[in-house]
Amino acid sequence: IKCFIPLKKIDLNTGPLNVINAKKTRLVKFKSWLRLNIPNSKSRYNDSFVNRLIKTKPKALTAELGDLILVDTSQCLHFGSRINSNER
Repeated sequence: IKCFIPLKKIDLNTGPLNVINAKKTRLVKFKSWLRLNIPNSKSRYNDSFVNRLIKTKPKALTAELGDLILVDTSQCLHFGSRINSNER
């Protein structure tokens, strides 16, 4: 589990971390195995592949100054924001 401590407010405009829950992550990993794409700890999944399998949006982790964000990054797919309009 990783702990993120925001030094500034994190909102949708500052590039929040996005996570996909563990159950849906297992589906993506299983389908990847079926395609003989064996993931390792350095692998990255193609956005379009993941989006075809998972119809719901990932959870954007926003936070106020003083909050903590705890994420099990080994069990949940995660990625940084694709677009941010304010400083990170």
